[in-house]
Amino acid sequence: MGTKSKKKRELVFGSVIAGDFEVEDITGRGAFATVYRARQISKNKRFIALKVLNESVVKQLGIASTFAANPFLKVQLVCDRLKDPIICRVIKVGTTKDKIHYMALEWARGESMDKFLRRHPKGVPPIAAAQIIQLLGRALGHMHRKKVVHCDFKPANIMLDSRDMMAVRPKILDFGLAKLENEDNPMPEHRLGTPAYMAPEQAHGERSDRRADVFNFCAVAYQILSGERAIQ
Repeated sequence: MGTKSKKKRELVFGSVIAGDFEVEDITGRGAFATVYRARQISKNKRFIALKVLNESVVKQLGIASTFAANPFLKVQLVCDRLKDPIICRVIKVGTTKDKIHYMALEWARGESMDKFLRRHPKGVPPIAAAQIIQLLGRALGHMHRKKVVHCDFKPANIMLDSRDMMAVRPKILDFGLAKLENEDNPMPEHRLGTPAYMAPEQAHGERSDRRADVFNFCAVAYQILSGERAIQ
């Protein structure tokens, strides 16, 4: 249930999507999707993140307005393989009668790692840094054992709950570019990833595998420890 403006369609605050997700606010906008904070009515109104495919993307890619064409189904397929607690869980994927493609996700507390690292320009304190790197490395290993390649492992795709610096908890988000191992890149004509964390083969537009994820992870770990990007 949304409204349509001259520029873009956004969900109306207070509207209920799929009979279960009550929209409260916008928490992020990207080229591909808009993310809302919402409450899941059937689960005692717990917070969830509601990711909605931008209308411009639907038109640009010629995506049909049917559930079977929902690109978030691929994300759900990938994430359903993963059980590590710091990997964000997909709750539901669907398409409304208003032809809105959406994905409901577990709510992640805290702030983006990008913002967190800007507050620590000389590196994260050692205990917190060790915890974050260990948990991220464990989760990445779990992904690879399940034959999943993230393809865009970076601070902007990680949330951090740092209320207690002795027990910082990351949460890995955004599997929009993820793929199964040995699968071709989902958009072979594009460079997959983010330049500051991109492995050489990704920069050349070649097929990426778990080794590219390891490169991304090491670039993130370097920034956590030093406060500087490995690739400027």
